[in-house]
Amino acid sequence: MRCNFPVNTLHLYHVMCFTYADVFCPMHTVYVFLDIFFVIFHTSLTLFNALGWAWKKTRVWNLVTLLLTGSSWLFLGMIVGVPGYCPFTDWHFRVLGKLGETNLPNSYLKYLFDRITGLDIDSVLVDRVTLIVFVAAFALSVFLNLRDKIRSKRMKRRVED
Repeated sequence: MRCNFPVNTLHLYHVMCFTYADVFCPMHTVYVFLDIFFVIFHTSLTLFNALGWAWKKTRVWNLVTLLLTGSSWLFLGMIVGVPGYCPFTDWHFRVLGKLGETNLPNSYLKYLFDRITGLDIDSVLVDRVTLIVFVAAFALSVFLNLRDKIRSKRMKRRVED
């Protein structure tokens, strides 16, 4: 028996047993694991971008990931020709295509909200909220990192005096 890839419909049984049509399919297994990986990794990165500024120990890394994300959206977007381009979204959507998913949105967050809720959330609303959260997180991260740096320099001066 052969594994027929790509598939158009996946059932929970097939995902849990890593089979399709009751036939073990190594590539199906790989794509299912990649899908799970991307959902966990990309969602974690998105949450870290939005909230990483809140903890002093993660602020510098938060600023770095926000700068990388913004650079990807802007500069990679210009190169690829897709504003807001994210390589993780691109790679994840390629995996989903191999799993038979079609008509994927342009935005990972729209895809994630639709996947979690089962609703078809307005893509313009998702894009606007994403931009607002990104700009707010970036502004907070820059402000708090600068404040921490200034406080650190003041403390060093006091200790030296």
